[in-house]
Amino acid sequence: MHAAVKTLALLGCSLTAVAVPACGGSSEASSPLWKVRGTPNPPSSIRLPSGPPPRQVVIRDLRKGTGVPLKEGDWFAVNYIAFDYRTGHKEEAHWEPTGGFSWEFRKGRIVKGWIPGLEGMRVGGKRELILPSRLAHNTGDIFYLIELLEVKPHT
Repeated sequence: MHAAVKTLALLGCSLTAVAVPACGGSSEASSPLWKVRGTPNPPSSIRLPSGPPPRQVVIRDLRKGTGVPLKEGDWFAVNYIAFDYRTGHKEEAHWEPTGGFSWEFRKGRIVKGWIPGLEGMRVGGKRELILPSRLAHNTGDIFYLIELLEVKPHT
C-alpha cells in the first residue's frame, strides 16, 4: 500500500509509545499491523565507533522492541540516520516522529546489509548497524542509527 494511503488509513487509530496493534487488536494474531510513535527528534549527538571498519555487519541493540519480529516480505517503517564510518559525515537521514521511511523488507528492495541487520527486530526497537561498503551502497562503510516504527507482516 502506498505510504500516503497507509498514513491516511491510520489517522483514526490511536497510537501509543509502546508497540500495540493498530486499530483495535489486542494481540499479534488479531491485527496484522504494529506501529509506535517514533522518537520526536533525531538524537543531537551520536558517538560513532572508532577503529577500522568491520568486514561483516555489526548489530548493537540500544532498545529492544516488542510485537511481531520483522521478516522478509513484511512492509516496515523506520527512522534512520546514516553516517560515513570513516569521516563521520552524515550521508542521509529520514527521521519523523510519526512517519518514517516505509518499504518492503525484501532482498533487492532495500540496502543489502539491512536484511541481516534488521531481520528479527521488533517494533519500538532502536539499533545501530555498521555495514561494510559491499553491503551498503558500495560508496563506503556506513554507520546507521535505526528505529523500527511499524511492521505489517506479509500475508
